[in-house]
Amino acid sequence: MPLLSTFLEHKRRIPWPVMNKMLKQHLGSLRTDSESLAIHIVRKKAQDFAQSGQVDLKGEHTIFAQVQTRLEAARYLGLRINTSDKKAWFVKYIGEYAVDDGGLFRDCLSEMCLELRSHVLPLLL
Repeated sequence: MPLLSTFLEHKRRIPWPVMNKMLKQHLGSLRTDSESLAIHIVRKKAQDFAQSGQVDLKGEHTIFAQVQTRLEAARYLGLRINTSDKKAWFVKYIGEYAVDDGGLFRDCLSEMCLELRSHVLPLLL
């Protein structure tokens, strides 16, 4: 760890272009997942729960909870990406026919954000 402590001690003296190059090299060398994670979501279950007016205190019924559970089970490997053109996961909606070519992933993120702003999922106050 002497190299790390030396780096942390002198990092303010390193010019930004050099620091940027070092960070890009380091990020490029990190191990990433070769395959994207496939997350199966039951959107109907989440919609029915939201319409019931209940609050998901245990994190079991919302789309956010379904994604979180799958990512946790996979040890968050789907989030280990180092390129901007790769998605963190592929979405498969159970009971709906669609192919995730980017639209379902964006739809999933949008619905997760809506849940975070609603009364259904009290994570953000």
